[in-house]
Amino acid sequence: MSPKKLFLIFLILLVFAGGLLAIRFYFGGEEDEWRCENGQWVMHGRPALPMPNDGCGAEKLDNKNEKFEPARAVVSLVRDYLDQNISQLSPEKEVLGGKFYLTNLEFRDNETAIVSYEDGHNAFMAMFRFSLNETEDVIPLDFQILNKN
Repeated sequence: MSPKKLFLIFLILLVFAGGLLAIRFYFGGEEDEWRCENGQWVMHGRPALPMPNDGCGAEKLDNKNEKFEPARAVVSLVRDYLDQNISQLSPEKEVLGGKFYLTNLEFRDNETAIVSYEDGHNAFMAMFRFSLNETEDVIPLDFQILNKN
């Protein structure tokens, strides 16, 4: 094989490899960043910035800014249940003698609500999954903190 052909093959392979690298870095996104995975910030690579302070996971719950409005009876039952049981449901405990109280309650559907609560020192946002039985008792299924302020 002549040196011109070898040079041409080498040049073509070099351009092809360069194109693949350009595509990977242009479309592949950041390598060194914080990623939101399962409601937790996970370090990917070596990010230059510190871990974000804002909530991770709340963005996924936004249903195109559409608010779900359950029946008033459901709202009342769930609010009353949370008012009485928020301290037992929360994986975090009150501090410095504070007592948890609700600050906001938004429903995503008939079985999921985003609960904001605080004790005067720390504020939390959590996802509360529940069901209602035949006697209209609230049955807690899951309570997961999404954000701590």
